[in-house]
Amino acid sequence: MSKYKCVIFDCDGVLVDSEPISNRVMVKMANENGASIDIDYAYRNFKGNAFKTCLIQVEALIQKPLPTTFETEFRQRSFEAFQKEIKPIEGVKDVLEQLQIPFCVASSGPENKIRLNLELTGLDSFFKNNVFSCFEIKKWKIRRWCRLQRR
Repeated sequence: MSKYKCVIFDCDGVLVDSEPISNRVMVKMANENGASIDIDYAYRNFKGNAFKTCLIQVEALIQKPLPTTFETEFRQRSFEAFQKEIKPIEGVKDVLEQLQIPFCVASSGPENKIRLNLELTGLDSFFKNNVFSCFEIKKWKIRRWCRLQRR
């Protein structure tokens, strides 16, 4: 018997290679609002962070609030890009096929984004009803956000 009872996977960057796509969309939209950043900046400052933390950083760069439509437009643009470009992380299908214990995916992204990316990469059949989003419990990554607020 395994000493592990369950494996909880993150989605972005663990199951699906969405980080380059999301970061590219964020850079484009941030620059449209006056940020003047590049993809290297995004990888250093946005990768793995909560969406709201990224917004705070962009607003600090442009020294004004982003439009209230920013998140909706970001979701729309990134979903369109995912549909054209997203791929599973190399080797993850093999790992999922060989797991002998229960597993699920838990992510800070909205559930529709998680499900879309799993479907587009052919991973959805592995997870069925075992998809969990921070939006369900209203708790997100806050560690870096708290540090930014103290500055």
